[in-house]
Amino acid sequence: MKVDADKVEQVIRILLDNACKYTPPGGNVAVCLHRQKRHAVLTVTNTGEGIAPEHIDKIFDRFYRVDNSRKHTGSYGLGLSIARSLVEQMKGELLAQSVPHQKTTFTVRLAAI
Repeated sequence: MKVDADKVEQVIRILLDNACKYTPPGGNVAVCLHRQKRHAVLTVTNTGEGIAPEHIDKIFDRFYRVDNSRKHTGSYGLGLSIARSLVEQMKGELLAQSVPHQKTTFTVRLAAI
């Protein structure tokens, strides 16, 4: 792959940090990297409260928070926005899927050369 290693590392750090913050004690965080045709696909999945469908499109907006109870994390709501921007700079995509009260999965797709 021809990507900026520093950007990839920052994206991974953001996604792992986010997954760890929102996984309750006893929950799980899973990371998977695989090749899918001409793309490298990274998924970070965490168990927990998940994200309601009406919030999925907004979570990549700067400073957006799903609810006030998430303010306890000490973050500013910039991580996912930064991660998406970095992925887009590398001509990739960052998507989110969630099943409320079960899990959330972030998927990064980057072109593999």
